[in-house]
Amino acid sequence: MKSNDEIRKMMDTYRVILLAIIWIGVFAGIIVGSVLINLMGGYAVIIIIVSVFLGIIGHFLANIALAIPFILLNNGDIL
Repeated sequence: MKSNDEIRKMMDTYRVILLAIIWIGVFAGIIVGSVLINLMGGYAVIIIIVSVFLGIIGHFLANIALAIPFILLNNGDIL
């Protein structure tokens, strides 16, 4: 079994990768909305706003999803 430090580094790497995927999706949504602005008008602005909103929510949920393993890892010796 790996030590707590190794597991903590691995989980931090997972967090960084997950956040990178989320924000790449946000920037893709912004680019798509910007490209479609001439074709769709107001709907493209809505796409951009929703993309940014989902990025913020996704960032928050990624931190929440990984908080439980971090808490258990830090308190594993006590439990």
